[in-house]
Amino acid sequence: MQIQLQDSGASLHDGMKLMRHIIEHKIDGQLRQLFWLHENSTLEHEYLILSIVVPGNDQLSWLRMERLGLIGSGGSNAETKDARLEITLSPRYDDLLNHLDEVMKSVEFDSDPPSLIDLAHFTVILYEEMPEYTLTNHNCWWFARRIFVVLVRNYLPKSPQKQQMIKHTLARFLGYSVDDDRLLIIYLAFMVWPMVKICFQPDTLKIFGLPGAPGYAAMTVLGTEMRVHVRFKKYISSNTSAQRTVQDETYAGNLPDTVHLKTS
Repeated sequence: MQIQLQDSGASLHDGMKLMRHIIEHKIDGQLRQLFWLHENSTLEHEYLILSIVVPGNDQLSWLRMERLGLIGSGGSNAETKDARLEITLSPRYDDLLNHLDEVMKSVEFDSDPPSLIDLAHFTVILYEEMPEYTLTNHNCWWFARRIFVVLVRNYLPKSPQKQQMIKHTLARFLGYSVDDDRLLIIYLAFMVWPMVKICFQPDTLKIFGLPGAPGYAAMTVLGTEMRVHVRFKKYISSNTSAQRTVQDETYAGNLPDTVHLKTS
């Protein structure tokens, strides 16, 4: 896939330019596997790895994508900086992760898989609606969860395992993991801080007063989620593959929680 992208004139050093290039040049490809990973590090970074098949080549290509901020850059506040989309390509899955990283969830797309263009559209929507990296809210966790959910919800057949995965992503959003018993207080810290900042801005206090400021702050934080949801829905409504998956009520198959990769 990397050769195909380079031959089409794509820049591999800028993630957002690459996503827009895929859309504009209609770069063909199908997503086969999706991994949501967590780094065992101080910042607990999260990212996605996807396997992709391009026409005329049965060999899997691998893509790692993640949302990054400029923490500690120039001594300035990371929350005022634009988010950076980091894209890394490789012919091997193992080259894209540290052996200590944890695979939290993974899925396989069989019938009607999402396309590379679908992935690019969803990514561009997220970055257009929230271009700034916020350490407490619109961070790497938010990006990984958002992409994972939209792909699982709209491109996997209905099954109990699918519903369980969606519930798991909600648990991650609330800052509580059923796997490692994280405390719910993480959710409070990550959600309350951006609201506090909005509450005590002079314009907010002037217009709404102290009693009404928290409600206004909550609506501001949720505004991004609503705008993203509307744009995702509009795009999916024009995508026949996703529509068939959403409307499928007869699926009785099983979806494994973990994809076992074959190594050569």
